[in-house]
Amino acid sequence: MAPSEESRRGMPRRTVVATAVAAPLLATALPSRARARDARTDPARRPATVSDTLRLGVPASERRHRLVERAGSRAVTGTVEQGTLVERYSARAVTRGGGFTATLAVTPGEPLTLHFGELRPDDTWGAAFGFEVHLGDTLVYVRDSAQADPGGGPYGSFFVETDDPEVTAAGEIEVTVRGTTREPAYFRHIRAFADLDRMVREQGLRVQDRIVFVLGQDYRPDSESRAKLDYITEQFRDTDDVAFGLAVLDYFPRRTAGEMAANYAKWLDFSRTYELPFAIEGHADWEGTPLDEPDGSGGTFGDLKYHQILWSPQHLLDRPMDSYRGESLDELLGTDHDRRYGLSVPNPWGMPWLTWHNATLNDHYRRKAAESMAQVRPLLWRLQRTGEAGRLLPFSTATESVYWSHRGTEGVWDDTYRDEINGGVARTDLFADYSPDAVAAAAKDGVVLDGATPLNAAEKRWLWRAQSVHQQLFADAWYHGLPRERIVVGPEGAVFPRDLLRHNIHSEIYSRLQEPYYSSVRPSSAQGVVRHGRPGAQYISLGDHTVGGFWHLQRLREFGRLANPNLEDSVSFDPSDKTLILRQTFVNGSRYTSPYNWQRAADADPAENEATRWINPFLATLHPWDVQNDAAPTAVLRGRRRVHQTFSAGELGLLNDVRVRARRTGAAAALRCA
Repeated sequence: MAPSEESRRGMPRRTVVATAVAAPLLATALPSRARARDARTDPARRPATVSDTLRLGVPASERRHRLVERAGSRAVTGTVEQGTLVERYSARAVTRGGGFTATLAVTPGEPLTLHFGELRPDDTWGAAFGFEVHLGDTLVYVRDSAQADPGGGPYGSFFVETDDPEVTAAGEIEVTVRGTTREPAYFRHIRAFADLDRMVREQGLRVQDRIVFVLGQDYRPDSESRAKLDYITEQFRDTDDVAFGLAVLDYFPRRTAGEMAANYAKWLDFSRTYELPFAIEGHADWEGTPLDEPDGSGGTFGDLKYHQILWSPQHLLDRPMDSYRGESLDELLGTDHDRRYGLSVPNPWGMPWLTWHNATLNDHYRRKAAESMAQVRPLLWRLQRTGEAGRLLPFSTATESVYWSHRGTEGVWDDTYRDEINGGVARTDLFADYSPDAVAAAAKDGVVLDGATPLNAAEKRWLWRAQSVHQQLFADAWYHGLPRERIVVGPEGAVFPRDLLRHNIHSEIYSRLQEPYYSSVRPSSAQGVVRHGRPGAQYISLGDHTVGGFWHLQRLREFGRLANPNLEDSVSFDPSDKTLILRQTFVNGSRYTSPYNWQRAADADPAENEATRWINPFLATLHPWDVQNDAAPTAVLRGRRRVHQTFSAGELGLLNDVRVRARRTGAAAALRCA
């Protein structure tokens, strides 16, 4: 267990390299010194703030910071993609023998934190690279070139800290970065913080993690929900670090406005009765799929034209013709039909997966989302007037997006189709979506999805990015539909809302290997970055799901505070694996985790209940020895590194953009190279 905050106060302060837990690096420390002054006893102390920012690759900023480059260092510009975002960047690349030196302003006598913002352009994910960082003449950070980049996103960070007053005495510090490999390392910025920990406290940037128990579907009897709530309130209590809440699955695409209003009022009553905040957990797939809703053209959204169409080279040419509710795929596609096309049904759940590219279907989703928001807006305003605005928890993007991906023996359960349709032959390679609407959408982007030839780079890129379409649709719907909480004006002035719901919409993407790349370097969590939303993932870092998952989570958090909107109990039947996942998300700044199917029975013995067996160890030890585990799941935590939480404000101009880092603590050690 990591040292407590109280025990740390009695330890000598050290310069530490703040980085990912078990990150692929070697590090040394600067000499230790006591703090020069104490904020609690010195009212003249300067504000804790960002003292300087060097934007690399930006000529004016580099000149202002007296940057000197060496051969092997160059300014670069370009764009990176993540989810639905395309962002321009300016950066500086360094290769072996090259580097740069720059000078940053610092606050004398204040603890110093340097935030290095890294970049990996889209075509460099997975490559091995290395560099060194020096403060003055002291080597403080080494990126081990023997470790390949884990992928998962274009941005990364590491931190260097010191409270040695001699380091900051001159009011500026010289930073040198040197490349050690032919493969470039890329840097976006270096930012200097004066007493980052105090700034976080003073600005109120710390937010509890939360475990939000999903009670079940919106049609479950009240007695069942109350039995689960009785259990939750008996077994769990809020702590300073972790709080609790309840959620119910809202199948809004199939509900009337009146049904939504009645459900939301009932869940508010649960919240008040049990003193737990509540989440409206919208679902547009599974039982929220609007199969029987009229499409306005005499049919329903269960008609075949609204389905995703899958392509597989393992489809038998003489298999029965794929059909659903009497409609044939052959009739839908006509001359474009190829026997390698198939449907997502039959499957064990009896639920087809619908396309993300049909305008009529997407308009239905938007309309029903707007009906939901029309009920939420006055509800939130009423809660604000009664001092209960915090009773309503953040929203997620209402869809898991993909439930067909398969490669070899790994992937989603497709046995029903194999046995009933495909003559016992498994579809070991499955790609989607090849529906007429998806093909037309690709054509508008200049990409031909013909299914007749192997996927080229353009087709893979398009299919990859298309898996973010529905995440963006619902992020937009909630963002524009949720109200801006009102400013409260009273005798003592105005009180502004600090943490708007519309700024806390999280995507609900899978975290696993995913077609069309099926590579741990390009995990599906990368698809969960959208405009108007924060990153979220059904996060799984166990070795049989996504190797490198812990690092992918760190890449994801570069886009904002993250959440796990769906932690399925069945992800592992070893409770320690789920404890590990909670710890991994916590040290990366999780806003909340929503356990699904977490209780086997309402009257289960607490000693045997799955939820207590994996949640209680998490609450007891938030800061384990190690939270990085890419081996096959064994439920054993390995490693000798302790971690604790530190926070940075990131770009201070971005409201509510709170980010979290983990850093190693312990005795300083000399750098030793093998």
